[in-house]
Amino acid sequence: MIGVPDAERRLIPDVEPAMPPPFVRLPGLRSIVQRGDYWCWAACVESEAYRHGQTRFHQVVARDFLECDPGCSPHHNVPEHCDKPVEVGDLPEVWETNGFLSEPVARAASLAEIRTHVQVWQRPIQVFRSRIHVELVVGFRERNNRVELLRMDPIQGYLVRAYYDDLTAKNELQWRHSLLNIRPKSGVFT
Repeated sequence: MIGVPDAERRLIPDVEPAMPPPFVRLPGLRSIVQRGDYWCWAACVESEAYRHGQTRFHQVVARDFLECDPGCSPHHNVPEHCDKPVEVGDLPEVWETNGFLSEPVARAASLAEIRTHVQVWQRPIQVFRSRIHVELVVGFRERNNRVELLRMDPIQGYLVRAYYDDLTAKNELQWRHSLLNIRPKSGVFT
């Protein structure tokens, strides 16, 4: 310690700051950055398919679900007429047409559901935050009577957000709907 007299050095404790606990998180994660302005929903499918050893480019997921032209592919720019959001009611069908089952609920997932999905079942929860944006809850940690969620956001990458903040947020940031129990259909991913 430069510039601190010897007498004062003894008063400064030689203790490392406490590190936060690690996240309990899903294995095999890959953050996918969406190519279209509204393709967060398709990027979430690509990320989960990757965890199961499958390639499902989100451009193709979007093209097939929106029934767009073949120009909407992983190797081309996104045509404007193909860059569209989906409604919350469409999300289970998006997952199902790509080999997954899910259970929609019109509320935020409870802490017990988050713990069970991530830690026990090793499944993500899809968060429908607003009319035009979704993310995946892929981990959590608890510290100082606070629960923090690890999210895969197709725009910003991995984010940490306090669970309570999601429940009390206003307008576009509020957690409004969830897709629970996202899992591969039997026999699809082998």
